[in-house]
Amino acid sequence: MPKRRALLLLGLVLALYPVSYLVVSRKGFYDPGPAGLRQGAGNTAIIVSKFGYRWHPFEGFRDLNDFSVAPLPALLGAFYRPLLELDRRWWHTEERAESGQYPVKNGIVGSTWTIQRK
Repeated sequence: MPKRRALLLLGLVLALYPVSYLVVSRKGFYDPGPAGLRQGAGNTAIIVSKFGYRWHPFEGFRDLNDFSVAPLPALLGAFYRPLLELDRRWWHTEERAESGQYPVKNGIVGSTWTIQRK
């Protein structure tokens, strides 16, 4: 009987792990990767993302190794890393960032600046 109860508890925990990821990532968003300048038309520079967009399941999470800015999101990111990697590979791909189905936090990507030469 105790072995059966332990297996049932283990099964419950394993079932709740992906469900809990779905709950915490319901307000997820895409964010551009590192940005740089590209020459635009008419003496302008355009800020573009160099590596496309990445899915972020919750606010404050940017890098799995960055505990300095926001320790709780970084810990959540480490806890959910297996599911996050599967999510980014199969569901929240870079192509879906442009579908308009999910929020995209663009920041300054796409902004145009005029180049002033002295």
